[in-house]
Formats: sequence, structure tokens, C-alpha cells
Amino acid sequence: MSLDRWPQGVAAIAVALALGGCAMQPLQSGSGSPEGAPGAQSQNRRWPDPVQDANAYRADSWGLVSMPVMESYLNGLYTQIKTLDGHPDWPGKVYVLTDPSLKLQSSAAGNVYISLGWIRSIESEDEIFALLSHEYAHVAYGHHTLYDVAGFASTVSRIAETALSMSQSSRPANSFDRSYWLAAGREITGRTLLPAWKRSVEEQADLYGARLSLRAGYSYARGFKTFLERIASYDQSFQSTAKGTRTATGPKPGGAAPQGQAGSASAPRWSDDHGDAIEREDALSTAISPELAGRPRSEARVEPWRKAARHPETAEILDHYAKAEMVPDLLESNRPQEAYKLARIAASGRTANDAMPVFQLAQASGAMRASPAQQQLILLRHLDATERSWKMVLQVSRNATRSNRTAAKNLLDAQFDLFGRPPMLYPEVIEFYRLNGFANEAKSLSATCTIRYADYRDACSASAKSDAEKQAEKAAAEREGKKLADQLTSKIKFK
Repeated sequence: MSLDRWPQGVAAIAVALALGGCAMQPLQSGSGSPEGAPGAQSQNRRWPDPVQDANAYRADSWGLVSMPVMESYLNGLYTQIKTLDGHPDWPGKVYVLTDPSLKLQSSAAGNVYISLGWIRSIESEDEIFALLSHEYAHVAYGHHTLYDVAGFASTVSRIAETALSMSQSSRPANSFDRSYWLAAGREITGRTLLPAWKRSVEEQADLYGARLSLRAGYSYARGFKTFLERIASYDQSFQSTAKGTRTATGPKPGGAAPQGQAGSASAPRWSDDHGDAIEREDALSTAISPELAGRPRSEARVEPWRKAARHPETAEILDHYAKAEMVPDLLESNRPQEAYKLARIAASGRTANDAMPVFQLAQASGAMRASPAQQQLILLRHLDATERSWKMVLQVSRNATRSNRTAAKNLLDAQFDLFGRPPMLYPEVIEFYRLNGFANEAKSLSATCTIRYADYRDACSASAKSDAEKQAEKAAAEREGKKLADQLTSKIKFK
């Protein structure tokens, strides 16, 4: 490869960056926003349905936790943030995720989702305000628009390929050079451009959220700085757990992660998608330092947070979920009586019908030799829960097929409607129909999914096909491939 092609490749990458960055321009600034704010005029913005958005989270894993007192407190802070930014009419609420790890997300609908792990870890209102203002900043900037585009990395890669093709069009093609640069473009996109873009997105949200937090009179040190240090601590404990060291104490700045957070193999590191937290904190401190200069040090607002977190209702819910999370380990270590004792407490009181505690009670009951019918009765309690979990609904419906498939289908249909029929659930419902003898319904629902939801078209189609149909399609594809190969071989021999 000649060196004179290097500038051409760099130019192609630069074009990709420029085109890829077009969608990142800030939205129009709101009148109540601080300098440099993204904002947007409410009447010019299209919002996804926030209820359907929440239903999608209810359909994921164990779903949401009903915590009325805590949710009221969190939504009061979220309303304050939106009002402070000049957009009190923007939609969206704060919900609590049934997740012991440090998980925090916002959506294009304006909703914010915060995990039980965060609620257990936070120590002041300054920090929870930092979390919520950071997620609000993502909403204000419209960052979700890019995140929601399927295959963003491959999209930027294709832009790079197009730019490269254009830059080479006036010169004789060299297949090696072209292949090299296309491969390099994909590698740079996946390993450099996309991670750099993600980090820039997080830093934007950090800075904007920190400015809102300062305007509200909160402490930077006890707010954003602690927030980012806690993430760094979480990632460090994750790495320790990956090496075989189980943690059980809980993340203070510079400390370990709470029980159940770092021990889960499915819990992601924040740095995987959000950039290194220490580097982000350094960048934020540098950017915000002029605004901190000469500013009197704010006292941390600890009592408002303690009051909300220690409210009898909230304290009971947190305690019950902590007990439920201990049940699998106790069962795995062959201590069924202890597991059953904790599970009974977990699935009582305000969490008597919650999905995860009820499921763990059914599991512990099974270890104590309860019959499948008795376990199903326990699981059925969840149908009276304030917050439903699709994972539990599907399990209950599958269990019900043992005695009456039609009744099981009617149960699943009713819950499917209750969840608002989110597209992500179509493949599982279609598969349920097919496996339980409702082939026509499976084909019909698959056709609906194929027409309406392009992202789920392949999954819905596959779910509607029997094993015999899949094998027949595979055999037909193999026959067609062999036919084409034979034709090619024949032509080569003829020549």
C-alpha cells in the first residue's frame, strides 16, 4: 500500500465523522435554560407515548417496583428540574427498576428509570438531583434519537465506506487498498469513533446537568462528584468480582458495590457504554471550575433524602427486595429452610404480590417440596400486583397450559393487552400460540407484526414456524446452494 493513499483514507474518516455528527446538534434553546443549554420548544417536539414507554420497561426482566412514597419524592425533584430549565410541560416520570445493580436510564419519552441499587446507595439529595438532572440532560439534548437508530455503528461505517468510494472514484481501483481501508474504517468506527461519541454524549449530559444542579443550589462535591465517584467504585468492584472476589459492602465513593450488584454476571460496567467515570469527573471538574470559583460551599442536603429513603413504606420495600435477592444463593448452597424463611418475609406486606419476591417464594417452596400446583398458586398472586412483570405473566401462563391451554391463552391475551401490546413481546406471544396448538393465531399475529414492526419482523416470522417448517426451509436453501454450486462447477469445467 502506497503512502500517498493515507490522506485519502483520513479524508474519508473525516467525512464520516462530519456526517455522523450532524444529528448531534443541540435542539433549540429553551427560554429558562442556562447558557449553552440544548432545550427545545415544547410545541415543536414530538414525544413518544410515555405510558407505552413505561410498558416496555415493565416487559423487561422483573419490570418495575411500586414505591409510591419514593416515586412521589423523585418525581417532585424531576418536576423541579424541568421547571428550572423552562419546560415544566414536558412529559415523563421517574420509575424504579427491579434491579440491584447501579442502573440508570432515560428515554425519548422523557421517562427516567432508576434502579433499586441506586436508591440503596445514594446518601444525599444532592446526589439524586445529580442523577436526575444528568438523565434530564439526555432528554433535553435528544440523545436518544441517535441511540434508537438501529445499527448506529454500522450506519457510520457505511458513511465511511461511501466517502471512501467517492474519494477513490477518480483513480484506478486497487482491491487491496480498498479492502484495507474499508476494514480499517469499520475497526475505527467500532473501537474509536462510536466510543468517543458515547463519551462526548455523557460529558454533555454531565456538564448540563451539573449546571442545573448548581442553579438549584446543590453541592457539586456531594452531588455530581460523588455520583461519578460511585460509578468508578462500582466498576472497580465489578472487575474484582470478575476475578473471583465477591463483594458485599456498599459503594461509598472509593468503596465497594452493594450486595448483589457486582456479583451478577449480567450486570454491565458503566464504562462499557458511558466512558471512564474518573476521566468524566476530571473533565467535568475542569469545565465547571469557573462557575465554582468564589461560590460559597453548599452544605449537603442529607435529611430530605433520608426522610424519603427511611419512610416506613420505602424501608419495608427495600428490605423485602434485599431478602428476596438472597434466596437464590441460599438455595444454591442447599439451605432451603433459610431461603424459605426469607422468601416468606420478602413476599409479604407491601411486596406480597411483587414479581421477584413472589417468584423467589415459589422457588423456595419448591425446594421445600411444594407441588407444582402449590407453586403456581403462589405465582398467581402476582396478577393482583400494582406493577406487573411480563416475565412472571409468561411463566404463569406457561404453567397454566398443563391443565387448560385455552384458559392459559386467554390469560396471556388479557395480560398482553394490559401491557399495551409492545412490539418486543410479539415473538414470545407468537411462540406461545404455536407451541400450544394455536397455529392460526400464531400465523395471524406474525403477519401483523411483520407489517407493523420492521425491527421484529424476522423474530416474529421465526416464532411462527414449527421445527418441521424451519428444517424444510433449511433443506430447501441447502438444495438451492448445491444447485448453484453445481452450475458454477459445470461452467468452469466447460471453459
